[in-house]
Amino acid sequence: MRTEDEIQARQQEFINAYKFKNQEYTPKMKAWESAINVSVKTRGYPVYSSYVRNRKDAKFAWMDKLERLGWKYNERVQTKEQFIKDVFELQDYINGSSYSTNFYNNRIRIGQCQKSLSVYLKWMWCQNELASIPPVCPIDRQVLQECYRVLRSKKAGTKQELIDCGTAWSNLDDKHLYERLVNITEKVAGLQDEPRTAVWELFAFKEPDK
Repeated sequence: MRTEDEIQARQQEFINAYKFKNQEYTPKMKAWESAINVSVKTRGYPVYSSYVRNRKDAKFAWMDKLERLGWKYNERVQTKEQFIKDVFELQDYINGSSYSTNFYNNRIRIGQCQKSLSVYLKWMWCQNELASIPPVCPIDRQVLQECYRVLRSKKAGTKQELIDCGTAWSNLDDKHLYERLVNITEKVAGLQDEPRTAVWELFAFKEPDK
């Protein structure tokens, strides 16, 4: 397991790797902007509909829900199960609102919801704005590729796990598959002697994904 000093040094390295247009952004603003931006930048899978109305309002509603879900993580340690529940709540909230028409096929996918909430919490944690380490790490292409590599190299992955690692996170909209992917990251982190997936992901790559 990583020491607290190692974690703090890596957190600062992560924060310093990103620049924001507005130098007066608060930690929460940085978390918001990063969470939304990385969730909508996808490869080949559209997130927004071709005709978008009130995108700014939709973005603010998304950000507001992230903040409201994030409060509990600042108050006490939360479980993996609670995080997954919050991802589904975020999706239901957006898809049940008038803003759903802004998204492709009138719905936001689990892939965007899990990444936005996990990145929001990651930024808050790295900026010492979170009471505890997030229980789940962001799941994206880099993370899944690393999971596949570790499972193959250690001959520790089942056939289904290796198949699941090939998931396109930005098109992910299957609750059971998402739960399996969370379990895979937990397994891979444990194989590398770091049971905390958020800490494992923080150190898994030489540079943050820009």
